[in-house]
Amino acid sequence: MATKILKVNYHRRRGGELTPPKEIIMAINTKTWMTGSLEWFGYIGEEEMFLGQRSFPNPPEEGDAWTTEVGDMFKIIDGEITHLGQTEPPKKYW
Repeated sequence: MATKILKVNYHRRRGGELTPPKEIIMAINTKTWMTGSLEWFGYIGEEEMFLGQRSFPNPPEEGDAWTTEVGDMFKIIDGEITHLGQTEPPKKYW
């Protein structure tokens, strides 16, 4: 299981005290990658799953939810991408 770690810069107050930034950045514990076709994939449990193209949140954050072009629904819960099931794919209006 890969962890994406982001650098957090602390701010120095007068008197030398370090304080964390206003936003805390979280780590996603799901291994994800992007292909040359700009498609996102990841391991959900032991299964490799398509996570979407433009629907995939970038950067992913706790609580983000999205539906892929094929109707798979995902949500980030406790730092893990969770597959919630399938629904009818979103309609495209051109």
